Parts: sequence; structure tokens; C-alpha cells
Amino acid sequence: MMPLPSVVIVSMFARMGDDLFDAAQMYDEDYLYFFAAGEGATEFAPHGPAVPGAGIPGEAAAELAWRLLDLRPGMSVLDLACGHGEMAGRLAALGCQEGTAEGCCGGECCQGDCCGGTSGCGCGTPSEGDESVCPCGTPVVYDESNGWQHDDGSISHDDGESVSDKMASVAKAADARPKAFRPPTLDVNNLTGVWAEVYDRREKLLRKHLKAVAAAWDACIAELGSSRAVVREFRAKAGQVAKLADPHAKWWKDAGTAAALAWLLRLSKTKGYPALVAALEDAIRSGMAEGEADALALAADRQGKAGFQIDRAFRAAYERLAGDAKVARQAQDAAGAMVNSAAGDAGRALADQAGDDGSDEDMADAVDDALSGDRSQSVGLGTDWWLWLGIGAGALALYQRIGTGAGGGNAADVATLVWVTASDSRVCYACQGNEDNSPYTISSAPEMPAHPRCRCSWDTSGTVASSWLDDFLS
Repeated sequence: MMPLPSVVIVSMFARMGDDLFDAAQMYDEDYLYFFAAGEGATEFAPHGPAVPGAGIPGEAAAELAWRLLDLRPGMSVLDLACGHGEMAGRLAALGCQEGTAEGCCGGECCQGDCCGGTSGCGCGTPSEGDESVCPCGTPVVYDESNGWQHDDGSISHDDGESVSDKMASVAKAADARPKAFRPPTLDVNNLTGVWAEVYDRREKLLRKHLKAVAAAWDACIAELGSSRAVVREFRAKAGQVAKLADPHAKWWKDAGTAAALAWLLRLSKTKGYPALVAALEDAIRSGMAEGEADALALAADRQGKAGFQIDRAFRAAYERLAGDAKVARQAQDAAGAMVNSAAGDAGRALADQAGDDGSDEDMADAVDDALSGDRSQSVGLGTDWWLWLGIGAGALALYQRIGTGAGGGNAADVATLVWVTASDSRVCYACQGNEDNSPYTISSAPEMPAHPRCRCSWDTSGTVASSWLDDFLS
């Protein structure tokens, strides 16, 4: 897998407490209308961006950054002026890595429209000596004779594509990026027909598996014993025998995360850990089965075939996926990612308590809250991500089987895959771009979901052969 490019985030007000940044006191009504949200708000104000610390939860801010910047797990992110590091911490929990500033291309498009000031966008007209970062993650320099080349002098990749072509593709994608939000194709609050049934099934499936994974997670945590062990390790690592002094010390969060991770790594040795992996495996398997069943239901509806039984199609796919080694490996990966992410949650909870002069009991309670299955961001977002990843993968796997002629049909039947945006208000740039760039072939289809809590769907404008549908018609 190619290394992913870096992203820079400027979080001028991220995670600054009300004692340090009280938007309601510092700014007048006009300012607050455009930049703050109301009391008790759980999302951003519709009329403008929100000021973190003015009633906006850090989770919502991180999800907005994820969508707007088209982030992916493994990408390197530099959070400038980060305050307590809330934004960086939450993005790290989603799989991003800490980054360092690389500089910007300086082109006219770097005013927030393409790369937001990050390096490696490849836009603008390059000149001799210009530096950037290739999509493969390698630094590049522009030579008027050879074009873009890696810093080791190579001008092509192992797959034969030239460095200049890769840089040009990035610039083309930047130019194609939508410049404004728009409503989704599917408004999940106002669905009708087969789409309403599909999304109702998916949300019920998510609730079922969230409950199962959270219960299995809590059983494992209970086996680890009191979280006071994490507090003791944190105080030892941070040198906190006496009163803590600096509420902004980043290393408190690092020390807390390290202490929590050392404690949570024992999770894999608990008697309940196999049940946690099994719960995640079932979520992924169910997601894939649902993705396949939904795709067939949409095909039947488009052909006017009444009486398609989605649940029968789901059960058939679910049974076929039993014992799938790939799903089992994904479940192991999901459990490991959940542990690492939860350690970050606990580390931030400890750092916050340290800044408030929290007692050992306060710290232990904060850790317990951060790691509780029904309240843990890591458990909730993780389960959501893997189940919806399964839904997207299940649909694509079906289209691939149809395309190879298995069970009837041929590649022409599903040659045009369409990304269908779905949301409750407006579509993020990443999903909007994926829809605009449709149709796709199976090999060129982007990963779905595009971001945490993405609700988009796959569909095909082709005709699925009746042999794939008849067994599930009443």
C-alpha cells in the first residue's frame, strides 16, 4: 500500500475551555451568528462554521474536518495551534498519524479550494526546482527537462506510471473538487420505497451490532480489574507524585495513552476477547450480507419485480460468508484498532483530569467513562465503520461475481457502478466528488465509507440478470 499524503489542520481554538475561550463573552451577536452555535447544540450552526469551545462537541468538529479534508486512516495530520490537542486526538482515534509541516505549493488553488494549504497537491504551473510530495508519499522535485521526479532521481513508479502523471492526476482531482456543498441524492430523513426499507434495515442492523460489540467490550474490560492501575501508571510516567502543574503539557496525554495502552493490551488475553472478535466478525459479515441483499433489492425494484424478499437474500448471503477467512482477519484488525483508539480516549481523559487537579478517584472514573462500551467513541465509531465497510464491500463483491458470469449475467450488466450520496442535510466534498465522478468500474471504485458515519450507497445503472433475483421473489 502506498504511503498517504500529509494534511495540515489549524485548530486555533480547539479544545480550549470556557475559562480560556468563552465565545459568548468575547464576541458580539453578529460574530456569533456566523461563527458559533447555540446552547446545547450537537452539530454545527447551519449558517456558518462553529468555534470549538462554544457548545460544539469535539467529535462533531473532528468529523467535519475528516469530511472536508477527505482524510483516511494512515494519513499524516499536523494540528497547528492545537490547544489541548482535542482535534488531533480524535483524528488519531480514527486512524490518522501525527504529521509535520511540509509547506504548500503556493498555487492560486491553495486558498482552501484544493489542498487547504497542504503540501503535495501538485497544482499550479511548476517551475524548475519546485518541491512537493508525490501521492505515494515520496518527496518530489520539478525538473524542466524530466518533469516531476522523486528526490532519488527516479521518474516512474513500480507500476510503470510516471511521477509526472501521478502529480497531474492529483491536480486534475483538485480541479474537479466541488466548490460548494449540496443536498444529498438520498435524504435519509425522507426516504420512500425500497430505499426507505434498505436504510431502515441498515440502522436496525447497526443498533443490533453496537449493542453486541459494546457488551463484549465491557466484559473484556471487566476482566482487567480496576482502572486505578492505569491511574497509578499514569502518575508514575508523568512524575505526578505531587500536584500537577501545567494543564497544557502535551506529554500528559502521551503518558496517559501509554499507560492505558499497556493496560488495554491485556485485553487480548482475557477470556472474553474471542467473543469481542466474534462480535466484530459478525458485524462485518452481516454488513457484507446486507450490502449484497440491498443491491439485489434495488435491482429488482428498478426492473419492476414486485415481492423481492430482502431478508431471504440477506440470510443466503450471510450463510455463504460463514467461515470467510478474510472477514475473520478484518475482525482481528478491527479489535486491535479499537484497543489502540480506546487507549487514546483514556489518555485524553487522564490529561483533562490532570489539568483540573483531579484525584485518583476522579481519574479512575474518567477512564471508566471513556472506556464504557455504550459511551466509548472508539467502540461506537469503530463498530459503525466496520459494519458500513462491510455493506459497501458486500455490494461490490456481488457486482464482481455477476461480472465474472457466476450465476448468470456478464460484465456488461454491472459495468457502470454509481456512488449514491446519502445524508440528513448536505453532502461532504469527498462523497460529492465520488458521486460526480461516477460511473466506476469495479476495479476503479473508491472505498466506501468515505469517512466516519458515511451513509452513501452503491448502485448500478446496469440490468442484473433475473437468475440473481428469482430465488428471492415471493
